[in-house]
Amino acid sequence: MVNESAVVVFDDARAVANAGVMLPALLAQRLGLEQLIEECVDLGDRPGAANPGRKVMTM
Repeated sequence: MVNESAVVVFDDARAVANAGVMLPALLAQRLGLEQLIEECVDLGDRPGAANPGRKVMTM
């Protein structure tokens, strides 16, 4: 399924395809994904289940 209502535009001449993870990480931060994941994801009470948003942001 292709969503044609969304258009991705890079207006920075320094943003290149091989720039690594900085561009997607910055986008995720600006979109507030860490906070959204903290609110929506519950990993239970087992060891290592804390901070699911931070875990996603480090991937």
